[in-house]
Amino acid sequence: AYFLAEHVLSITELQAYLASDQYVPRVAVQQGFRPFVRHEVRLEGLLANRLTRAGRWKEAAPLYDDEQRQTLMDYVNAIRAAHDEDKSAEARAEHYWLAATLAMTEAKPLLAFYAEPPYHVEKRHWRDARYAQKRPQRELGKLAAMTDDERERLADHAAEFARDRHAAFTAADHAWRACALMPDHDDRTAYRLTIAGNWIMYRDPDAANRFYQALVKRCPDTELGRQAAKKRWFPKLTDDPLYLTK
Repeated sequence: AYFLAEHVLSITELQAYLASDQYVPRVAVQQGFRPFVRHEVRLEGLLANRLTRAGRWKEAAPLYDDEQRQTLMDYVNAIRAAHDEDKSAEARAEHYWLAATLAMTEAKPLLAFYAEPPYHVEKRHWRDARYAQKRPQRELGKLAAMTDDERERLADHAAEFARDRHAAFTAADHAWRACALMPDHDDRTAYRLTIAGNWIMYRDPDAANRFYQALVKRCPDTELGRQAAKKRWFPKLTDDPLYLTK
């Protein structure tokens, strides 16, 4: 059900299912010595995350608990302020950066894809995004064989599935917009380009390359710019609290 709800059904179809008589939320039950919660319990959270990633925040908010809802509003308010062209470039940059850091910290669970579907594939758990990529090549029996419709839906969303941890790329995009509003030859600009590049450099080096290029071209006389030019890649700020690559 995770796989279908995350990767096959449209948001509208998932909303309709959760609102239908067919959907019955289950309570937690015991399985062996470990608590096991039936997957239906979490489908509302999965829908909330899909709505959040789609920018449909008003629809997502009621599906979160109070703490998550406040985090969502902090994140949304930062994005809205960043888009306010009546604000100065400096102020907008700070709001974009706040959105970036929230996306990598408190708001990260609200942007993430759901992982580990509640079934086994060849005795191994597959993260949903990886399973979605491999699903067209797998035949798991007549009942589980991929349909033409499922194959077409997966192909339509292949680019999104490839980004296993959506939050890091969302955060990097916010950071890029922040840095675009900041001055060249500036230590803070260099720092933010470096940190944002670190967020995605292991997941997608090609996507991270624009941050590296901006760092060495816009901030060549900063300490981080010099380190990057010498290394020909990003310096690792492993002691920094925002050095988050997982």
